[in-house]
Amino acid sequence: MSELNTLCTKQGVKCFIDREYQFLHEYCAFMKPLTAALDILQGDCPYGTLLPTLEVLMQKILAVKDSLSRMTAGLPDSIVQANQTHFAGVLDDKDALLGAVSCPKFKL
Repeated sequence: MSELNTLCTKQGVKCFIDREYQFLHEYCAFMKPLTAALDILQGDCPYGTLLPTLEVLMQKILAVKDSLSRMTAGLPDSIVQANQTHFAGVLDDKDALLGAVSCPKFKL
């Protein structure tokens, strides 16, 4: 936090208070799995990687939920709910499951 405040002072920007720094730290903690999943899915990946990547993403985001404060406690649930709504067709699709099982990158 001292490095961040030093940088803010050099740039002439108001320094972060403890609650703001805590929010940024927690935000980065639960967004890290999302950024990793996006990196995987933006690459040249077969269809079989979509379902396992989404499932692992939702598990990792929910695992971080217990360590969050009241400020950010609702955000992981919102992200998981949005993924379930947006990818509902893929999460229940037997073709996606077959693609994941037949992908040599993943184990049955």
